[in-house]
Amino acid sequence: MRRRAVRGERREAGGAAAQPRADHAGRQGPARARAGGRDCRRRPLLHPRLVAVSDDGARARQWMRPLVAHYLGLLHGQSILEDAGIPAARSQPFREAFITGRAAAADLVTNDLLDAVAIAGTPAECRSALERWAEAGLDAVIAVVPEAGDLAVQIERIGRELSPAWRQLRCR
Repeated sequence: MRRRAVRGERREAGGAAAQPRADHAGRQGPARARAGGRDCRRRPLLHPRLVAVSDDGARARQWMRPLVAHYLGLLHGQSILEDAGIPAARSQPFREAFITGRAAAADLVTNDLLDAVAIAGTPAECRSALERWAEAGLDAVIAVVPEAGDLAVQIERIGRELSPAWRQLRCR
């Protein structure tokens, strides 16, 4: 049911998809950006970003913590986390929680860990995070939305409040 809802609302979100995708090509982004800037007509470089937007930034970040903990446990030891500045030793507690099925690992997600793999906060905070990611070379975001937020509302807000800003950042 959830996948069907995502497919149906993708157009309303300005092309932002709310499906996870393992894509390690994000490491090439900064090199591509330095090599010649962005060409909005070329095929975009995709990378999953955990995204939550709310008028209450702290609430959006709280929604995101369990998903970030799961993400860190799932990807422990992989280069995608190393590229984000998260060494294996730092993601080890999340891996242990992931393997044993403990949900308490969300309490271990600090703001710096959250910022390394997610975009969460008020619309203005999310736009600022998008700008940082664009400057780092990312040119297409696959939005992975946390279960705690209403999926339809999140897709609508991403489309209305973040996609236009992303389009401007990506094409400048």
